Amino acid sequence: MGDVTEQTASDELDDEISTIDSLRALALEHGYDYHDTDWSLVDRWGAPPFTAAGHRRALDVVTGNQDGYEVAAFRFAVAEAARAAQAESTFGGGLRLSLPEVADTYLVVAAALPSPLPRFALAPKEGAVDEVPFGHVFECEDPGLAERYDVYAADGEVASAVLHVAAVDKIREHRVVDWRVEGRDVIAVDPLGGDERSVAEILATVSAVVAIASGIGNDAYQKHKTPAGYPPPA
Repeated sequence: MGDVTEQTASDELDDEISTIDSLRALALEHGYDYHDTDWSLVDRWGAPPFTAAGHRRALDVVTGNQDGYEVAAFRFAVAEAARAAQAESTFGGGLRLSLPEVADTYLVVAAALPSPLPRFALAPKEGAVDEVPFGHVFECEDPGLAERYDVYAADGEVASAVLHVAAVDKIREHRVVDWRVEGRDVIAVDPLGGDERSVAEILATVSAVVAIASGIGNDAYQKHKTPAGYPPPA
């Protein structure tokens, strides 16, 4: 047997790599769990891109605990509606195939909150994934964020609770993405297009959503109790 040259995940990250590789390396290097897919994440949230038509998948899912908060990072892929194709055989037969094509991909990073909160969105002024977020529009008090984002929330107290000092500091230094609170999750939705994200960039987003979650005061949870669902039929 010939010599085998060892190459660590960190060595591989010196070159341009795909987000797929980054998520897998993130799990290997930091002790997170890794799953190829997780269907429970596909319908967890109710705003774009999670409501997009087509074949939706949560891929390369990394989960773990960061500073006491359960976190997840994954690629969310939306495919076009299946297209019909005809495959011909040399014997004259035919086979109709369904050929979905990936249309859009996103890096999604989430941190679970202790309890649900009303919806909040910090939507980029340009290129927002959710162009019509739920909520009233509020002025962003930080001038730097106000140049890049619009604030949407159920009420002003929710916006203030989420945009605490540590959150503003993290978001200010982060690349522009969609920031949201929905249910019991803080999420960041980052459209990838043809771009890639490194392990360091993904970790920065994990750090940001955890900082947002950890700085929300208990008063916000006490005021906004878990809403009662519509009762099922008798």
